[in-house]
Amino acid sequence: MMRPYFPLPDAEIDNLETKTIKQLSIISLRFGKTFGNQKISESEIEDIFYKEIYFVQYEKSALRLRFLYYFNGDGWIINHFKWDDKFYDELD
Repeated sequence: MMRPYFPLPDAEIDNLETKTIKQLSIISLRFGKTFGNQKISESEIEDIFYKEIYFVQYEKSALRLRFLYYFNGDGWIINHFKWDDKFYDELD
């Protein structure tokens, strides 16, 4: 799904996908099953960067997903993607 918008070699994307799947299965054991997700915020520096933040809700906690897109003149590409459990930082 992200591959066309992520300017990395296919081998790196495959490696990221494998690691992410493995880590998310460990998180599911710790946090329980997912039951929802929600877009928390979005912001933009006009025609340069666009940021989206989502929460994925689990039975015992939540994960934050952060996407940063860069406009390269031809369209938007993913410049940065990160997920973590620091959802409480969004309360500041």
